[in-house]
Amino acid sequence: MYGRPAKKEISSYDESLEKTYWNTQSKKWTSKIPPIRPSPNDLESYEAFLTKIKKPTHVLLLGTTVELRRLVRKIFPDSEVLLWDFSPAMLKASGHQENYSLKEKVFLKNWLDHNSPGITFDLILGDRVFEQLTQDIEERFVKRLAEFLETGGAFITRCRFADDSQRNTSMAEIILRSETELKDLPYKEAATALFLRLHNAAGYLENRTVHFQNIIQDFSKFLEENEAHRSSPILLQTYRKLVRSKRLFPFKWAYTAPTKDQFMKIISTDFFLEEERRSGDYIDSHLYPTILMKKH
Repeated sequence: MYGRPAKKEISSYDESLEKTYWNTQSKKWTSKIPPIRPSPNDLESYEAFLTKIKKPTHVLLLGTTVELRRLVRKIFPDSEVLLWDFSPAMLKASGHQENYSLKEKVFLKNWLDHNSPGITFDLILGDRVFEQLTQDIEERFVKRLAEFLETGGAFITRCRFADDSQRNTSMAEIILRSETELKDLPYKEAATALFLRLHNAAGYLENRTVHFQNIIQDFSKFLEENEAHRSSPILLQTYRKLVRSKRLFPFKWAYTAPTKDQFMKIISTDFFLEEERRSGDYIDSHLYPTILMKKH
């Protein structure tokens, strides 16, 4: 952990800000790489879980992740699928025009909207859904899902967990180690990995907050004090990504992912974790397990 203490307020979910964020993301969604989108190994994990559960009559897909839609259509061609997402822009960007099946319908609402789809489901599926929530609504979201899922039904998602191993590591150590570990990756992929490592290490696990401005200030200080690294393409790309994220969407980076123990506490009232699988085909993929949960 580095920098000064984070503010203790917890960022509250704001639908209008989230829509703006996703409208922006939709314009370049096809260029996104893991861990932002699922990798081939991640999809193998999803498929492994889908093939071991009972054939569902109704499937709820949180978000419009096209890779998951294709998997559902491949494995359960006769199941009725409801896409639940509030962003028309992402719906378009994810290829809804492909029209996989007449059994695929859309519910264009916020996941916590007081309206409901009006039916229950045997399977709920969505990639990185918890990363789209502020921590003050996580438990309410879990209870909301439990309301729509049949007893014994499955909930499958990929999560991001906090990495405790970096908690007492200085920013300089993280940067120097990452420059070595990431040097053979494309600059964009390397910068994304370093960005996420810095964000993770700056988090305070007790309240899971992050003072994002501190990351930028400490990163700038490192560049000022280490002339040999100022022209590093990876560091320059990372710095631009940090500044842009703070300027456009600071609310997305005001909190950190939970540890696995914290996550288990969030879901434990309504779900139990049956199995988890970890990929190995992108950097730090061990922090993004795909998990299969069942409703109590």
